[in-house]
Order: sequence, then C-alpha cells, then structure tokens
Amino acid sequence: MYKIFLGIILSYLLSGCTPSLKFVDNPTCKSVIEGYYGSHLRWTGRVPALIYKDKGKTKAAYGQVCENGDFFEVSQVSKKQNDSTLIQRFPKAKTIAIIDSARKIIYGHMNDNILRPKEYWNLFLEVAKMNVKHPRVKEIRLIPGKNFAFCLTPGRYVIKEMYFVNKQQIVDMAKNFPELTFKVTPYSTTYIGNLYLDDPRFKSNRIEIPYINISNPNDSAALGFIGGTAGGAIGGAIAGALLNLAKRAAIPKKKHILQIVNNPSFSPKAKLNFKVGLLKVKENKH
Repeated sequence: MYKIFLGIILSYLLSGCTPSLKFVDNPTCKSVIEGYYGSHLRWTGRVPALIYKDKGKTKAAYGQVCENGDFFEVSQVSKKQNDSTLIQRFPKAKTIAIIDSARKIIYGHMNDNILRPKEYWNLFLEVAKMNVKHPRVKEIRLIPGKNFAFCLTPGRYVIKEMYFVNKQQIVDMAKNFPELTFKVTPYSTTYIGNLYLDDPRFKSNRIEIPYINISNPNDSAALGFIGGTAGGAIGGAIAGALLNLAKRAAIPKKKHILQIVNNPSFSPKAKLNFKVGLLKVKENKH
C-alpha cells in the first residue's frame, strides 16, 4: 500500500512536468546539458566498526578499535568498571575498513557493495526557462553514480523544485534553497558540472539545500503522507492538499549539501561544440 501511495505522491509532485528528453533517445538534438551526479554512500550501521573478510564474506565487528602492530584489536569498554575486554584480533591483511564514531573511514576503503544502499538519493529536478511568461516546466531525473545528458531548447533555466528520493521510499523536498541556474547554448553541449550530494570529500562550492521530509514509511509524522487507506483520486487529492500545506507552512530543520565540481577530464556524449557552464548559485537574501 505504501508503494502505491508513494507513487501517488510522486505523480502529484511532478504533475505538469514534461520529462526532458535524454540525449541517448534523441542523438540528433542540437542543444544539450551534460554532467555527472553522485550521491554519497556512508556506513549506516553501528559505530565504531571494523569491516573485515571472513571466508569470503564481509562482516563487521563493533567496539573500540586499537592498532597493535600488524593487527587491529576490537574491545568492549565496560561503563561501570571503566576497563576493556578484548573481543577479537584482526590481521590488517583481512581488514577492509575502520569507521570511527563520526562515521568517517579512518582506515581502508568501502565500496558500493559494502555500504548500505539506502543512502543513495535519486534527484528529481523541475526546471523552467527564465524570463518567459508561461514557461513549460521540464523534469530531469538524475541517477546516482552516472553521467547525464538531456536535450533542452536554448535559453537560461532555473531550478524551481528539487526532490530527493531513496530506495527506502523516503522523499525530501527542498525548500527555501538558493537560486540555481544554468544556460543552454544552441549547437552546443554544456557541461554544468559534477554534482555531488552529501559528499564530505569536497570542501568547496558547498551549497546548503534546506528540506522538509514529505514521505517516510518509518515515520508516521512525515507530514501525514503515510498511505493508510487512502488511494486513487482521493489519495492524490490528500497528497496534493498536504503538499500545498507543506510548501506554505513547514519550516526546514535539516539540510542536504550539494557540491558543484568542475572535472577537467569530463567526456561528453554529444559530439557538439563543448562548453563549460557550471551550475550557478545565487544565495538567498532571507
């Protein structure tokens, strides 16, 4: 039932939008925007943690991690007696990574197969031409870990809405975020940048995107968007009313961080005149 209701919500969120044509579906188009989108994965299990290999399987040990020569030792500290008990000793050769209490990888590395997939955020953008009386809103869907290329008619565009959707069916809606614009040039492919979400590796060009949570299967207080018995047209009407209320009244308490990075070695798909026109930011005055 929740998946059905989530579909109603997303349908309402993106109603009135025309999906932007992917370049791969229309390789003859003459004005394109391109880039890369990455949604940072982080360890969401208990911390501190030591990740290791055991008979071909990836496992985790939890507790205080200390280095001891060629080994890492994991111990459990007793709060009452203030002493520690050795849990297990791990050779460095079998240790994949160590994550500290701040969820920072302090040893080794983690790949996508080890990290929890729910931290992937698909990014939905609603964009429209600027300085046009009745602009047609276009929908752009960015998938984590992939380059993107979309056909758009020439002009300057502004991002009107942003939605973050992950595999756990959690939906965040950006609110009161800075103005983000880009320019589409005729007979050219414009590189708007490598866009990274919530990635601590990049310290510059960090843009705060305040958001409100509008759908969460684990939180019945997520603006009342839990499915219950609502569905069909009634569900859509409820979703629409709640969304309008959320846009007017909800105060963002959390923020996603968007980073815009220029990758000099970016390779475009479109064989057109290549231009670098990174996504521009205009800070809110509020």
